[in-house]
Amino acid sequence: MKMCKQNFKGKKVVRVMNGMMTRLLEITKNDLKTKEDPDVIVKSKNEETKKNKDIANMILSILPMLPQGYGQIYGARKALVMLGIDEDESRLFVQETGAEIEARSQLVLLNKNTDLNPVSDIQEDHDAYICIYRQAIDTPAKFKAIKNRLMAKIEKEKQNRAMDMQMAQQQAAGIAPSQPTNPNAGPAATASNMLMSSALQKPKTITTARDVQPVQK
Repeated sequence: MKMCKQNFKGKKVVRVMNGMMTRLLEITKNDLKTKEDPDVIVKSKNEETKKNKDIANMILSILPMLPQGYGQIYGARKALVMLGIDEDESRLFVQETGAEIEARSQLVLLNKNTDLNPVSDIQEDHDAYICIYRQAIDTPAKFKAIKNRLMAKIEKEKQNRAMDMQMAQQQAAGIAPSQPTNPNAGPAATASNMLMSSALQKPKTITTARDVQPVQK
């Protein structure tokens, strides 16, 4: 507090806001009364906005280099938040994947310390599950679920490495390798494109039975 008073010069205008109105008050160094030194941080809004834009541009520049999956999705949403978009609204631009939706539904069970079923698909986007599971209350079921997903992620990486090696051997032997399907490629295909395509995507036309006209014979 002593240092604050020594560096406090003249009068300062403080904006005090409440639910009804905003008041402007003038204070001097003698108005500062506290037993401990306050942690006061004054930031320039313009500088903070520029800093956030720089961070967002940096995130977008490295997104294409990240492996396809939850990392790109998380990074795309983070960039939107740094640009001033609300976190909930960022999910409208980059919509949640099936893995995220399922993981959020399982939070209720983890908070009740209920064990989840074993991982059924080793090729799932385990990073999405792990990130969301960490939001649950600390329970033995939570830590067990995260551990199971980590083990499944390791096994997935082993299988993918073996598949890549098999494809390389087939190419060396002159055999056209079969193209494996990546279940994570769809929702996370180049996150920079997600920002554009999600924002500009036109609503799909849903055809119902009433819209189908009978064929005249």
